[in-house]
Amino acid sequence: MAEPVQQGQIAVLRKVGGLVFDATFEETHESELVVTDNPVETGVIVSDHAYMAPRKLVLTAGVSDISLRGVNSSDAFSSDSSGRARRAFEVLAELQKLAEPFEVQTGLTLYRNMICTHIRTVQDKDSSGVFIFTATLREVIITFTEVTGYPPRKAGATRRQSSAPKQRGEQQSKEIDRRSLILKGRDVLRGLL
Repeated sequence: MAEPVQQGQIAVLRKVGGLVFDATFEETHESELVVTDNPVETGVIVSDHAYMAPRKLVLTAGVSDISLRGVNSSDAFSSDSSGRARRAFEVLAELQKLAEPFEVQTGLTLYRNMICTHIRTVQDKDSSGVFIFTATLREVIITFTEVTGYPPRKAGATRRQSSAPKQRGEQQSKEIDRRSLILKGRDVLRGLL
């Protein structure tokens, strides 16, 4: 059983894209450094590079039809037509469908640029008024490009890029007889067989 928060302690509310769930049951954090391997002629594998893979977070949380917050507090899952559990499922599914990066505050760290790749929930006779789910979140690595303008080049090529023109004289073309070409090809094939 968790100890109550005492004066001077800070409670971290888990937030997924600004959504605060009633309970967070489990957080699984995954961070991986990928090392590239390249086999060489002698059979040895050479590692020449390493990079950080996008971070992953698997979150198991829940929302019930009964609000745990005060009446005056804002509730992203309040709904006139359906219960909080159903509304929480709709809001989380919409967040996934948008495919726009968002922030996730966990007990360990603040993740930026995360998207929801997978939502899994099970409903049975005992959990009809509760939405308990497992969501898989993945970091999206965002890069920015910048266009740089160069001054215009002078007409013509530089010395290093071109060679002196060569005089080859007058060139003449000759028409090819297709029938003689086919016969020569047959003779070559017969000689190979």
